[in-house]
Amino acid sequence: MQTTQESRTTGWVPNLDAWEPSLVQARQVCSRYVADMEQGRQPYWLTLTGANGCGKTRLLQQLFREAQRLNPGNPANNRIWPPDWETRPRGAVSVYEDSRPLCRWFTESGMAAKMREGFWELPRLLQEDWCVALDELGGARDPTNFVADAVAQVCDLRLGRWTLFATNLTLGEISQQVDARIASRLIRDDNRVLTITAGDYALRTRPRELWA
Repeated sequence: MQTTQESRTTGWVPNLDAWEPSLVQARQVCSRYVADMEQGRQPYWLTLTGANGCGKTRLLQQLFREAQRLNPGNPANNRIWPPDWETRPRGAVSVYEDSRPLCRWFTESGMAAKMREGFWELPRLLQEDWCVALDELGGARDPTNFVADAVAQVCDLRLGRWTLFATNLTLGEISQQVDARIASRLIRDDNRVLTITAGDYALRTRPRELWA
């Protein structure tokens, strides 16, 4: 594998079958993102868009693991995480804040589920975390706009902090189908949106005799 200018800083590039031009670009952009985190540059967001199965979540997971490597949180608190969401008192906000890890991962539906269980302050509590990754943006069933409002709040609070998104939707679809505020924040300032045009990896690698 050729070493890019981005990867020479950290020696890290994502594990990716970069068989298509947009995947080659994705590998370079993700390598640059990790290098920027490690070098302490001004934080920005990276949003991965593309069709189902194109590799977005796999890339997001790898980026998140690198963020955890760079900033694993408070070692004194690691033993009590993840929290016991079922038995912890509903009003124990200070417990969450005192022991909060510095990198957090959610799917959109998972974040909404925690809030519906009573953790209404979750978007605010995510404000100070070092890196937050949100997968499946726009994928939750949201007839009352509850989820969109929560994600929009997260977006408002996390401007200027390391934040990662993955979505099957285009920016236009996010604006029309989810919330225009979210689409606007994804491209604000130095935030970046990377579109992967590769098809479903499973369909590409599945033997042709099984397609029928």
